[in-house]
Amino acid sequence: EILALRAVALAAQEQAGAALAALQQAVDLAQPGGFIRVFVDLGRPLQALLQQAREMTDNDAARALQRARAALFQEINRRSTQAA
Repeated sequence: EILALRAVALAAQEQAGAALAALQQAVDLAQPGGFIRVFVDLGRPLQALLQQAREMTDNDAARALQRARAALFQEINRRSTQAA
């Protein structure tokens, strides 16, 4: 939860690289347990950061990472939309 909050705070400070790194850590920790609510509760600021993460395809590793996390991101967005 703290990492997700940190990601949003860093994004608000226009520190995109650090924000995406914190988001990556948060997702990595949340994914095995299916913890989604923390992301949903952060609402639109986190949705914007998730969109930015999805658009990052600088190299093959980034694309592979995107594919691995796509299902989780979709579920977070789906639940965020329902909560809004």
